[in-house]
Amino acid sequence: MRNILKKLNKIKPIRKLYLIIPTRLYLMLAYQMITGKKLRINPPQTLNEKIQWKKIYDRNLIYTLCADKYAVRKYIENKIGKKYLIPLLYHTKMAKSINLSNIKPPFIIKPNNASGQIIIIKNKKEIVKKDIINKCEEWLNSNFYFDTREWQYKKIIPEILIERLLLTKEGNIPNDYKFHCFNGIVEFIQVDTDRFTDHKRGMFDLNWKSKPFTWAPRKNNLPKYKIIKIARKPKNLRKMIKIAEILSKDFDYVRVDLYSANNRIYFGELSFTPASGFESFFPDKYDLFYGKKLRLSVVKK
Repeated sequence: MRNILKKLNKIKPIRKLYLIIPTRLYLMLAYQMITGKKLRINPPQTLNEKIQWKKIYDRNLIYTLCADKYAVRKYIENKIGKKYLIPLLYHTKMAKSINLSNIKPPFIIKPNNASGQIIIIKNKKEIVKKDIINKCEEWLNSNFYFDTREWQYKKIIPEILIERLLLTKEGNIPNDYKFHCFNGIVEFIQVDTDRFTDHKRGMFDLNWKSKPFTWAPRKNNLPKYKIIKIARKPKNLRKMIKIAEILSKDFDYVRVDLYSANNRIYFGELSFTPASGFESFFPDKYDLFYGKKLRLSVVKK
């Protein structure tokens, strides 16, 4: 999905074309290539089509603030409180200034201006300074916008963040709970488990009953991730739903990512264009079902 675009983007002749091709045309080509479907824009019908529409026309400046993984921390602090933030250990605009000798593992390294780009360090043996610096340099010198045309990333000033790595009492990375909110209401909850080993995904309603669909990358016309129908219900689910609805009330659609580690809730991120609108619904009819719930609230420019 995004990796396909990223690989193509590194081919110099194609890269030059990507930089000048109009966003609408770019997305129509990318959508066809990744999903195998023709993209309808006027008017969009499905949720994925409406996400593409928002990438072209929705220019709410708060999206950039909230997509910036450093700037959003102050936004979240003002909305729900500092206690929900993952501890920030270090941040910098210069990769060569990173000094890991004073930072005790476990921690996670990531850029503030992208999605899905991380380095996980669980112990000192995993610290290879040269490789880390090189990767951070690559992040600082790239613009995530050109891979997926998610407008909110385009103007973010690049930084590197190092945060405490959340772990359960058993030493595992906690599940990722993603609350899909339409006009301030949670419509369904996505849970991703074992993300860095054997990625699995489940969809649940607010009472933690399994939903009859998944939304995932397509591989050989099937969901890339194993579908789970049963997952342990977080003890603080009601509180998480309340937080998600507080954070989503100002938006027509947003995915609010939260973690629950050792009975504490932590904020992950706000995503206005999940997976850049390139993942598929299985069965396909739910793409249209949730598309009808998204009432686009911006004027086309």
